[in-house]
Amino acid sequence: MTDWTVEAEYVGQLTDDDLEALTADAPRIYYNTDTGTLQLTADLTAKDFGPALAAARRWAEQASVAQLVRDGKLQGPIRLTVENALGRSYRLPLLGAKETAARLGITTSRLRELAATPGFPAPKVELAGGKAWSGVDIDAYASTRPTGPGRPRKSAAPE
Repeated sequence: MTDWTVEAEYVGQLTDDDLEALTADAPRIYYNTDTGTLQLTADLTAKDFGPALAAARRWAEQASVAQLVRDGKLQGPIRLTVENALGRSYRLPLLGAKETAARLGITTSRLRELAATPGFPAPKVELAGGKAWSGVDIDAYASTRPTGPGRPRKSAAPE
């Protein structure tokens, strides 16, 4: 199973009560009062893109949002984005551990090991939530990193 992020965007003028009704269906809500743009974001798990897209469509048509569309308060969704961690990492200038690991095709445990080795890019920022690396730096590192299967061979001991 893969973790996916779904974002749905709507347009319309909403009241505080309308926004409160949405909190039950979307863990992350952003509403721009100047433009009337509503962005709802949630996480889901699916085997691959097809089931993820189907789940995202069901989520975007959830009861509270659908009611606001039927009432004419919202139009949309005008945009629906479904992406996995790797896809999301290509939109972000800075990558957290999960996005960096996805970009490199490794686990976050392996990322912590690699981050301690010479030649691995230094994080651009260290926050309470962890380190963040530049996507450009990670891509440059990935292009020079050996990626053969299995463990690298131990080099011969110097005589």
